[in-house]
This record gives sequence, structure tokens and C-alpha cells, in this order.
Amino acid sequence: CPAVLAAGANCTISAKFSPATVGAKTASLDVVAGTASVSAPLTGIGISTAQINVNPSSLTFGLTNVGDTAATQSFTVTNSGSTTTTNLVVAVSGVAAADYSTAGCAGTALMNSQSCTVTVTYKPTAVGSRVASIDVSAATGGMASVGVSGTAQPRLAILIPNVSPFDN
Repeated sequence: CPAVLAAGANCTISAKFSPATVGAKTASLDVVAGTASVSAPLTGIGISTAQINVNPSSLTFGLTNVGDTAATQSFTVTNSGSTTTTNLVVAVSGVAAADYSTAGCAGTALMNSQSCTVTVTYKPTAVGSRVASIDVSAATGGMASVGVSGTAQPRLAILIPNVSPFDN
């Protein structure tokens, strides 16, 4: 706006919101003209710019006998944002969620560009295709998922009768 505004004229004032921290913020825009003034309230909510990413986005376990534990695999969780995440939550969901367990990263807060590793164990409980999802989330940082799959086969047992040729 110009320093002097003619009677009946108007101008537009723009305000930019750039919070330094997360949470609700308030301020006011005050315009003074001589002895008169007008005030406009300004409000906004600062959000996190933390961003969770995972690599790889899927893990495939080979053919495994029901009840056996396959070789563990892992994935990396990285905060590619500019602020620190809150503590990470790692959860397994899906039809075969009980077949997968995880270790690592849960409860960890990641600074920007920091990473941690989640190790996944697969121990199938039923025959067939076993699919689930591992979800990594934080209140600040969002959520990312890794698809996990494996195929389970029945455990085969070979029974050899204890027969001696001299039993007759």
C-alpha cells in the first residue's frame, strides 16, 4: 500500500505464515491511520515438515515350511523432511500379520536425514500365500508402509517303520 491512501481508495495487504515451530499460532495485523486504527486477527497452525520414507517398499520371503523361521530381511526408515519426527510406531497389519514380527526403530525419533533399520522375521502359521503390511508412522512425519509376502508349505515328515527282517 502507498504511504498515503486517498479517501475511498483501498489496497491489499498480504501476510505470509512461516511458523518456526509446530502448533497453533496467533498474531494480529494492525493498520494505523492518524488517530484511527483497525486490527485483523491472524491465526494458523504450524505443521511438521518431517517426512518418513522406507526403502525398499516391499520384502519377499521365499518358500518356507509352516512353523519354520525364514532368514530375516530388513528395510530402512529415513526422515527426508527438515524437522525431527516424533517417536516412530512400527505395526504389522493384514491377514497374515501374525506370521511377521519386527525389531528396530519403534520409539525412535529421527532428525532430518537420519535413518534407522527395521528387521523383519517371517514364521508362517498356515499354508499358502502369506501377505501383510508393516506400517511405520509418527505423529509428525506421516506414515509409510512396506508390503511383506511369503509362501508357506506344509512340513513333510517321512516315517520309516521300524521293521526288522528277523521279526518273523
